[in-house]
Amino acid sequence: MDGRRRLAPEDLDLVFSARDWLTGDEPVDRVLRRWQITVVKNAYSDEPSSSDARLAADEVIGRGTASVASIRDAANARIGVIEALDAISAELEHLSVIYDDADGWWTDDLGLADPGPTALLLETLEFEPVYRGLGLGPAVLAGIIDRLGVGCSFAALEPHPIGEPFGGKPVDDAIRSLERLWTSVGFRPFRDGVWVLDLATVAFDERCRELLHREA
Repeated sequence: MDGRRRLAPEDLDLVFSARDWLTGDEPVDRVLRRWQITVVKNAYSDEPSSSDARLAADEVIGRGTASVASIRDAANARIGVIEALDAISAELEHLSVIYDDADGWWTDDLGLADPGPTALLLETLEFEPVYRGLGLGPAVLAGIIDRLGVGCSFAALEPHPIGEPFGGKPVDDAIRSLERLWTSVGFRPFRDGVWVLDLATVAFDERCRELLHREA
């Protein structure tokens, strides 16, 4: 078993990047802040005193995309939330079931503890083939939500494999594997294949501490 297969959450870094036009004023960009996430193997244990060595040694093990959506910003930009989701990507458009177009708010069926105006919408999370099935997914997903979900009332996603699913597994089996991953973080099935996680409860905070090996 090589070193890559002994990775633990403390061996990983998350790198977040977002891009905005300095002079741009597109309504969609005001509704959705899109993030690119890179999961890298850190090198603190090998070169604790050399940041240059760390940067050279970083190894990408996965990538993801997510968006923070704001109903209030949509109203200010005079654009519908569903229209904004559809304009960005098919993955986000599928999440439109979380929104009640008639009420102009997240649907009451979500049963949220505190239905605020902002939500974290997870589009993709994919590991390099050699790192799949090693138990890293729940911790990485929890870490992403812990950081990007600040101020959000809930997170939503639609489990679906990207590319060749899980080393050649049938798509249905791959989806079930993903559903087990989301369940382990605290997501629950909602509607039409969409899963949600209420971020206004202590349950996610507790699960996040467990997955990321944090002290209470």
